[in-house]
Amino acid sequence: MNQLLDLTWNEFKEAISLKVMSIQYVSTSSYYWIKAFDSQFEIGTAIQISDPKNDDQIDFETNYKPTANKPQTSKVQTKFELDEIILQLACISGQADNDGNLVMLFEIPGEVGSPSRYIAGGYGFIDNYTWESKILKVEVVDENDIFGFGPGTVLKYYHDEEAGLNNQGWYFWKTFGDEGEVEIEPVGWYGELYAGLFIKITFKINPLAKVKINLHWGTL
Repeated sequence: MNQLLDLTWNEFKEAISLKVMSIQYVSTSSYYWIKAFDSQFEIGTAIQISDPKNDDQIDFETNYKPTANKPQTSKVQTKFELDEIILQLACISGQADNDGNLVMLFEIPGEVGSPSRYIAGGYGFIDNYTWESKILKVEVVDENDIFGFGPGTVLKYYHDEEAGLNNQGWYFWKTFGDEGEVEIEPVGWYGELYAGLFIKITFKINPLAKVKINLHWGTL
């Protein structure tokens, strides 16, 4: 059995801020008895319940009590892998112009203006590969001005804008025949996507080349 370490409330908060630990508590008429533990050790503290409320009591009830006493689990996965996130698949296709330029827009589904998707990654194919075939930019754009910042406002981007222009984006690599592909797999998920916004993907590829993109994300 793990040894219990008795701490003050401030020591307890500092300890759980350094480790991912599950907080459990019981209350009596006079005290909150609080524990936190992981697979390695266990810590505990007590907070007196008073009227008027003391500072530790207010802090616990406001910032920790609402999320305490969750069912115990051994999961250490990313949020996208947890049970409440449902995998969803989507796709988009397009064709470059005579200069090899292509911009594809995909509207994020769901109730407009509400968070509806957690992006996890994508996979792209082109039917006519060249050595310089490239995704230049991936952006989240408010095409219809649902947030009031103006039509076409870029709210988020996934290419590294701090890199030089020649270093932004992702190159396709050659596969079978003259085809090319590219895969983007972030660690975990990259935050919420709001319904009614658009994923905007900008390419520089062979003239008239055709592109297909598979996306995978999660919904609550």
